[in-house]
Amino acid sequence: MLAISVVDSIIWGTENGFDSCCGAVSYCDLGSGLLDCGVGNFTADPLFLDPGAEGRFYRLHPDSPALLAGPDGGRIGWVGFPGECAADEQCDDQSDCTTDSCIDALCSYALLPDCAECTLDEECAIDNVFCNGAETCVDGFCVSAGDPCTVQGLFCDEIQNRCVECLTADGCGDTLFCNGDETCDNGTCTTSVPPCGSDCEFCVEADRACSWCIFDFNRDSTIGSADFGFFAGCFGACYAEQDECFAANFDQSTDGCVGSGDFAGFAGCFGQACGECENCPGPERGLTGTSGFMGVDIEIIARYAPTAQPRAGAVPESIDEVRVGDTFYFEIWSALRDTGLDADGLAAVYLDVRYGAERVEFIEATTDPLFRVFAGGERDPEEGTIHALGGCVLGERDLGVSPRWARVASITVRAVRSGLIVAETSKTGGPLGVAVLGQFGNLADDAVRQGLRPVRIVDPHDPSKLK
Repeated sequence: MLAISVVDSIIWGTENGFDSCCGAVSYCDLGSGLLDCGVGNFTADPLFLDPGAEGRFYRLHPDSPALLAGPDGGRIGWVGFPGECAADEQCDDQSDCTTDSCIDALCSYALLPDCAECTLDEECAIDNVFCNGAETCVDGFCVSAGDPCTVQGLFCDEIQNRCVECLTADGCGDTLFCNGDETCDNGTCTTSVPPCGSDCEFCVEADRACSWCIFDFNRDSTIGSADFGFFAGCFGACYAEQDECFAANFDQSTDGCVGSGDFAGFAGCFGQACGECENCPGPERGLTGTSGFMGVDIEIIARYAPTAQPRAGAVPESIDEVRVGDTFYFEIWSALRDTGLDADGLAAVYLDVRYGAERVEFIEATTDPLFRVFAGGERDPEEGTIHALGGCVLGERDLGVSPRWARVASITVRAVRSGLIVAETSKTGGPLGVAVLGQFGNLADDAVRQGLRPVRIVDPHDPSKLK
């Protein structure tokens, strides 16, 4: 390890001073440093006459404690470059009040008794340094006035010879959150883009945070099924002020309960982007968070006739064969998977369905009344798909829990061409998806498990196509 040895030195103007125990340190002026070690160390203003002058000679005032602080009662500190010398003329400190000599190959400066460099300010040469202030005559010595900008609370820019608000971004900062971070632009502090720039956000300075428009609790800029899952979990009850349903500001009717009066406002926002919805002002308080893992199973079955009841303890039996010309039904059923978490039931199920249009003729698609709220389904006949088939649940508890299975929707088709078809579903993306009552956010793709059941279409007029 490198040993540090510091003697006869002045360490002044540093933020934390110098620790005398960091090595062999003696006979030094250490600023605000520690004096626990070494010999002859002290802390006192060294009284530099002109620390910012051109050449930075750091001359000492005659009353400087550093002039008598050395081990033999001599001066300590920097004596001007060059410190080493071969002749007296190499030791010129530009002062008329010192005798400049080269002694033992080192510069020595002896103060002349009763000497004065000046009697008037005009006798002090201008050093062409802006940031050390004007030169004046003080007690017979030319002294720089110091930083001209500190009185104004500004920073000194030596390049532009002027006082400025900042030199770097570190010099800026109004402590405000909502106007964005500050940057330094040519000496002026400017604010950047505010942190809450989206149409869906508003800034709360007291919390130093961005809040989102009411009901958009998963912060995807749209009021969708993920938000409805939480809303439905609060619907139909009254809450104490500290309850999260109260804090979520669902109670727009201000009666302490989340009911039909509040639902009207939510319905006006559903499916819209926050910035486009005039009925979605930002609340004073918002709710954020994530739900635990919750799984949902989806099954699509084929039936010659619709299942009589929309809820069942097990998936109804599916047919595996139909004849060309027959009308039959694809039914979509859903259930919460047992994950060990408490759940109140399904809140929303929206699925994209591919029904085998190359072998069947589409007749109609209907959402079950259980999922009647915001029911949807947009058919693409060319692709043979139905987008976002399903809806939201309101006023039903334990749906998909007890009994376990609930019918989401049905698709009526007619078989037109023999062969094997497999109706497929996938979770609709964007703001519509699969959500669980009282939970926060749509479920991830891997949380929705889908079962497929093939159906064979046979042509009774073509014996080769029969089983």
